[in-house]
Amino acid sequence: MRNIQIYGRDIKIKLKVLIVDDEIYICKLIRSLIEWERLNLTCLTPCQSADEAMVAIEYQMPNIVITDIRLGDKDGKDGLELARLLSEQYSDIRCILISGYQRFEYAQNAIKYGVKDYLLKPVNKEELNHCLETAARDVRSHLFQIEEVPSSKSAREYFLLKLAYKNQDFITCTLTEVNEKYAYHFSDSCFLLGILKLDDVGRVCRRSEAAFEKIKKLFRRVFEEICSDLEIVLENADLEKFIFLLNYSRANRSKAASRLVRFRELVSLMAKRRREICVTISKYELPFSVDGFVQAYSACTALAAGRIMLGTDRILEANESAGLPEDEKIGLEPEKYNLSHYIDILDLDGIRESCISVFREAYSRFERSPHKVTDWFYEFFTFFISCMKRHHADFEIKAPEEYSYIQGIRHYPSLKILEEKFLEEVSRVVRGYLDNKQKPANQMIQEINKYIYNNYPLKISLDSIARHVHLSSAYLGILYKKETKTNITDAIAMVRIEKAKEKISQSDDSIAEIAISVGYKDIKSFRRQFLKNVGVTPSEYREFHR
Repeated sequence: MRNIQIYGRDIKIKLKVLIVDDEIYICKLIRSLIEWERLNLTCLTPCQSADEAMVAIEYQMPNIVITDIRLGDKDGKDGLELARLLSEQYSDIRCILISGYQRFEYAQNAIKYGVKDYLLKPVNKEELNHCLETAARDVRSHLFQIEEVPSSKSAREYFLLKLAYKNQDFITCTLTEVNEKYAYHFSDSCFLLGILKLDDVGRVCRRSEAAFEKIKKLFRRVFEEICSDLEIVLENADLEKFIFLLNYSRANRSKAASRLVRFRELVSLMAKRRREICVTISKYELPFSVDGFVQAYSACTALAAGRIMLGTDRILEANESAGLPEDEKIGLEPEKYNLSHYIDILDLDGIRESCISVFREAYSRFERSPHKVTDWFYEFFTFFISCMKRHHADFEIKAPEEYSYIQGIRHYPSLKILEEKFLEEVSRVVRGYLDNKQKPANQMIQEINKYIYNNYPLKISLDSIARHVHLSSAYLGILYKKETKTNITDAIAMVRIEKAKEKISQSDDSIAEIAISVGYKDIKSFRRQFLKNVGVTPSEYREFHR
């Protein structure tokens, strides 16, 4: 097991694991599969219901929960409900779901509740332990709020990275304790905490470490003269997001403000030498308080996320943030505009128009919750992908990083670009599915006709044919009608009536027997269809051909 090193010290943490299943022997089986010693894990007393598990979680605070989806609770609570409760109340607990059902809806809901690990029964020992090893590594990294190899991070940078986590011991640190523990030289005067965010729509790869170092050097050159102390750290290289902290006297407040403007302009000039890049800074000025820094970090993060509505290529003040209360959501109501129907029939124009209608309805709420806009578009794209899978069984869902929209979504600086890129990716996904996953139309029609010819005596329908050729029923109906000018129901009837005509003219079987042999259970329906297709009744047809 790899240990986390913090400034030369190896830290070993024994993480707690809670197993939840309504069958106690399953709990024991899972327990027997886990390599507890190697993974440095300890097992809590297993639980047999969601309610029991929530009590255990409240009092024992496990780091990882392994739960079956079907728990058999009398009140209907299952593993997904437990995962939802964990995501809402204990988001730092890693949840692993186990199920005997390979249903996409389960996996989709699991993802929605933040579950990263979904295992199918029978549980494979190697897969389970690999899953636990990954989960344990993530949990340990989160506990220390630091990278696994932090040798490149100084204690000063580590202090800024910790602002993202509300650790009680950390937020109560005094000025003297911060200076001693994290090697700062802060004075009890003014502080300005900020976030620098680069948005590069045309970015094809991550910027080099050398480029990030140039920004850090520029930061120090601009502010060192007026500050008692200062620090800047790259919080996320993929998002190209920095955290910085300035400490200056009250006499230098105006200078700090003007130099911040200059710093943003210089970074913009440096970054835009090769292509169009937006440089946005969110800032929060306050007196010393680690708890205050944590709150300032949250406010600046919300501002940076809200730049889509508030504006990029500028400096955003913390008091400009006016989002909805935390428990409110922007909402996503695509069904109101028949998006699912258009996805079902693969009508790309309809899909695009429906998406635009959903955009327009949500825009009025974006203004009240600017920091949630990017997340809303991410959720909407996830909904689109899940609909494609729900309606088209052979549609293959890619890993998130394989969709260019997901790769770039945190770098799109405006609503217009978010919308344009969304529609581009949707079009690419639908066209790619049609081009790569489906056969040419004429070959598909031949396969459908062959299936009808070989199965006409059986109970066949649009749905059964759609399953055979791996298309949705709605899209199959449209495709067949477009290519043959005939609907599927009429095509089935034509084959059956042609076979009936052969038997009527060549055999002595009764009309009722022939009707059953070609797929009709109701003699009246057969006679009605025969008359419609041939122009005479079955009995009259027999008389004419004897």
